[in-house]
Amino acid sequence: FCQKAIQSANSDHENQIKEQIQEKSLYMSKTRELFGQLDLDHTQEISYQEFNFNMQDDRVLAYFSIMGLDSGDAWDLFKLLDQDGSGKIELEEFVNGFMKLRGHAKSIDIAKLSYENKQMRRRLAEFMGNC
Repeated sequence: FCQKAIQSANSDHENQIKEQIQEKSLYMSKTRELFGQLDLDHTQEISYQEFNFNMQDDRVLAYFSIMGLDSGDAWDLFKLLDQDGSGKIELEEFVNGFMKLRGHAKSIDIAKLSYENKQMRRRLAEFMGNC
């Protein structure tokens, strides 16, 4: 009996892992598909103009919502996705950005921001003290 319960628990765990991997794969696939829709001039980059234009499309807004992202402020979202600051979002930036931004903030995200903020304030105080 115990052996069967252990095997069942291991099987459930394996199924959960498989489901998680499939969900991530589907999410990445849908994100690439969305990128293709936003890239109006087919340059493999999305400019702010393209991004902002697409933010007027109810279908795109629904897509963002389904993916777990708030599209309320297009400019802030664009800046967050434009990881290299080039003024254009490439496919890899878009997919990586979506993966990082989807869903709700986790406690580790908030703790990291708090830590970085404290470090920045400390550096600023040191800099101001040296002036």
